[in-house]
Formats: sequence, C-alpha cells, structure tokens
Amino acid sequence: MSEDQIEWLRLPPDLQYKLMEVAEEEAQRVKENHKKLLATLEELKKLALPHVKPLPGEQGEPLVAAVDGSRSPMLSRRLGASYGAFTASGLAIRGKSEVWEDHLAGQFKRNGALSQDRSMYSFELTSLLAERKMALEALDHADHVIVDGSFYGYAYTANKRIQMGELSENDVKILEEINELTEKIIKSGRAFAVIKRTRSRVLEGYAYLNGLEEDLTGITDKLSLSFAMPGRSYIPYSELTGGRHPMELTILAQRKEMEEREGGREVSFSPDWKDIEERVYGPPRYIGVPAEALSSLERIQVKAYDDAPACEVEFLKGKEEEVVSILSASAFFNHDTGLPMVLDMVDQLTTLGVRFAEEYADEVEARALQLVIEESGPSALRWFFRPLNPQKPYRTSMLHAGTYQGPIVTAICIRDYRVLLRKRRLLVVTLRIS
Repeated sequence: MSEDQIEWLRLPPDLQYKLMEVAEEEAQRVKENHKKLLATLEELKKLALPHVKPLPGEQGEPLVAAVDGSRSPMLSRRLGASYGAFTASGLAIRGKSEVWEDHLAGQFKRNGALSQDRSMYSFELTSLLAERKMALEALDHADHVIVDGSFYGYAYTANKRIQMGELSENDVKILEEINELTEKIIKSGRAFAVIKRTRSRVLEGYAYLNGLEEDLTGITDKLSLSFAMPGRSYIPYSELTGGRHPMELTILAQRKEMEEREGGREVSFSPDWKDIEERVYGPPRYIGVPAEALSSLERIQVKAYDDAPACEVEFLKGKEEEVVSILSASAFFNHDTGLPMVLDMVDQLTTLGVRFAEEYADEVEARALQLVIEESGPSALRWFFRPLNPQKPYRTSMLHAGTYQGPIVTAICIRDYRVLLRKRRLLVVTLRIS
C-alpha cells in the first residue's frame, strides 16, 4: 500500500474522527452552495454564448514546438552555499511524429548567508531566462512555438521585489535579458503563450459592466467558460473587454469583490479605471517593459472537447486567425487536460522532484570529496564538508539506527560509481569527521 493511501491512518484515532467531522461539515456547505453556483454559471453562460465561435475544420498538421522548464522546488544548503538545479526543454512535433528535441541544464548557486526567499526568487529568474533562450532556439526548428505561461506574467512579481529592494545587481541584469528575449519571441509573430494556471475573471468583470448583480465572487473564467462553451469552440476576450486589457476586467472583478466584502451588497460600485490601468501597465513599465508591449497582446479562451476544461492563449494582435487555425489541427489538444499535447509532452520531460536538489548537491559533494582528498588529504574535510546544523539531515538516520556517533558525509557519485551511504553495513567508503 502506497504512503498516500495510509496517511490518514497514521494519525491518532481521535484526531482521525475529528477530521472526519470537519470534512462532513464542509461537504454539507458544498452541497448548499452547489445549487446557487449552478444558477450563477447559467447566467454567465447566457452572457458568454453570443461571443463563442466555432473552431474551423481540421487544417493539416502544423510543425509546432513547446518549451517548458523546471527547477528543483527546494534549495540544498551545502558547502557554504545554496544549490539548485534547473532545466529547460524544447520539443517539436508534426502530428504524432517528433521532429526536434533539445535540453538545457544548469545549476543555481547563492551564498548560503542569503535568505531562502530571496535566493528562491533569483533562482526563478535564472530558470525563466533559460526557458526564453530555449524558446528562441525552438523558433529555428518549428513554424510556431508555445511558451508556458503569460509572456509578461513575471513582471508583476519582479516589480514587487524591486520595490522592496530585494533584487541584486545580477538579478536586474537577468531581468533585463528576459525582457529583451521575450520581446524578440513575441515580435517573431510565431509564438503564443498558454496560461495553464490562469486566474482571469474577465467574464465576471464583463457581467458587472452589464448589470449582472448576482454573487459572482471568485468565479474564474477557467470554471465559467469550461461550463459555458461547447467543444471545439473559442471566445476572443476582445469581444468582452471593449478595447481594455483582459487583466483590467479581472482587477475590476477583484475590486467589486472587495467592496462587497467590506461594505455589503448595497454599496454602489464605480470602477476607477485610471487606477486599474496603472495596476496593469505600471509594474511592467517599472521593470523596463513599455505599455505598448503589453497592449500589443490579446487573448482567447479555447475549449477543445466537451469534457475538457477551457485553455487560455495569448498572442500578438493580428494573429488570431493564424493561431486559431493551429489550434484547430487534429489531435492538437490533450483530451484529458485540455492543453496542447506537445506542451504536456515537454512538461513530462522537465519535471524535477522535491528531492532533486539534495541529490544534485550529493553529486557535487561526492565529486568534490574525491578531488579534495587527492589534493589535500582527509584533514581538509573537517569544516568544509561537515554540516553546521547536523541535527536536521541526520535525524532520520538516528531514529532508524537507534544510535548516533557523529555525522557521516553522504553522497552518490553517479559517473564514477563511488557510493557513500549512511548505513555502515553498506558503506564502500566511510569518511567520519570527528
């Protein structure tokens, strides 16, 4: 039986029972809210349907690439530094045939004295830069390239970090390069972005502007349009926004929600469009992205199958017909996820697990151990390789072994097959630091 199947049973019986009571209470609330939610979705569907368009008939097999990256979810603090590993992969297919595949791999390293939060954000920028470089390469191997996530979605977090003084000089240089490469990718006219974790609430904002005063709080387009749209259809946001950026209507929905929460349903609401525009265009402008770069993009929602969720797509204005034609290709979408098949495929190539950073640091440490011993001897190992906080990494070993006599350096050197393991009966080499 796998761990996730027995997790509940690991808890004390009394605690299991209390959690079951909490779950039952929540199930009752979900049941009570369901009918109300369904009625609201029906109202939103009436607003959406006049703008829904059918995808054209299947039009050949385009040569499309997708680019995605991954970074180790955690950093490993080792050798006086914080280590992480990242990848960026590109895959191009025509129909069901692979045409091109390439990978980029790198490490992230920061001074161990820096905060984990700041290091993780620097790591995020480094990983995104690798994805942008891979996307430019992919343009040489495919007619069109899919980028994972909104083109300028990173600008809003970057702006907050800059305002808080949390970006180093190197981070700023990386950010400038990301801006430059993103602009090149967009201006190619052959790239579009798929926003998998979209929080758009454009239809909700549109409903408020059209006098639908139902309780729409928190109904994302992912839900409302998945419910409203039939399979093989799409809806251009341009028909709902009246020339505004889709994010403006999302912010409108958020503001309306806040007003109702603070003042009740009876409070009148008048949108401050000047402030909303600043919220949308201000952060990108602050990090060096001009307003026209953001306004040059438009979005659609597309639903490939009746039982698949809607998918949000962003592209250069004037390219709607071309992008819709690509999206209409046979088997372009994954029936289960509602996302482009090639994007799901490349995502599987790049995922790094939670423990990968530790494994990567183990590999660095194992190779470094061998080199240091050869050059300086065991005496050089005392403080460079010894954990300064030995309790955490070896707590598990202590519990399982029952005894503990001091830290043991542990690592796996894959290339040379030199293995250092915690359990002494399996040790090929043991380096004890006393």
